[in-house]
Amino acid sequence: SAPDDTAGAPAIRAVGAVNLCQNSPEFQDNSAGAGSTSDGGAIFANTIVLCASRAPNVSSNNRARRGGAFYGVASIMLNQHNVGANTAQFGGCAFSDGTVTFDGVDASGCRATNDGGAAMAITVLLQGNGTSLFTNNSAGGAGGVARATSFSASRTVSFFATISWPAVI
Repeated sequence: SAPDDTAGAPAIRAVGAVNLCQNSPEFQDNSAGAGSTSDGGAIFANTIVLCASRAPNVSSNNRARRGGAFYGVASIMLNQHNVGANTAQFGGCAFSDGTVTFDGVDASGCRATNDGGAAMAITVLLQGNGTSLFTNNSAGGAGGVARATSFSASRTVSFFATISWPAVI
């Protein structure tokens, strides 16, 4: 079902950059409401950088119209960050008008009612030192894992039980 349009604003809404690389931030059970606050269930910002200083971070059960957990206008960088069970119409876990970069990410059970099960962006990059794993992500339209104009993987990537073919478009 579609995200609840009566819910509140994201946990963090910033005009500039959100850079959280200390203390393993986690975002759970957040939702973005209707109108100008309907994007980015947990974080809405121009750029988002989330990285783990110790154990992988976890963001789950977030909901929005675009970017179930994260909406980055210019870019999103997830490093050692696990995202799961996030829901949106577009970009179940992450949505960007620019680039979404995954490095050592475990994205599982993310769902888009339209396109981009785990992510939707102009460019989706899989890079860095970690192996990214995408499991049980789904889209009602295109890209069970990701919907992007450009897709690039410089590291090991595993796709399991992706629902929607092609997995990446």
